[in-house]
Amino acid sequence: GEIRQITDISNYFKSQTHPHVVCIAGNHEISFQPETHPIKRSFRKTPAQKEAARRALTNCTYLEDSSTKIGNHSIYGTPWQPWFWDYSNH
Repeated sequence: GEIRQITDISNYFKSQTHPHVVCIAGNHEISFQPETHPIKRSFRKTPAQKEAARRALTNCTYLEDSSTKIGNHSIYGTPWQPWFWDYSNH
């Protein structure tokens, strides 16, 4: 998504009544992946754009190859997946 869309979802997270929100990029979240997208060249993002996307997520804990502990629960998040068609995060 674009920064505006990431800000929108972050604001949505803020409106929730849950004490914690954990977010992990999905297989279509090219904004969080600076590498060249294999097919859709118009979706390429620079490292600066990737960092801007992360900074826009202010109302959640974003996990990328990292973990967090909430209460007695440890949560590990990674967006990576094996290559599949033109999805991101390979």
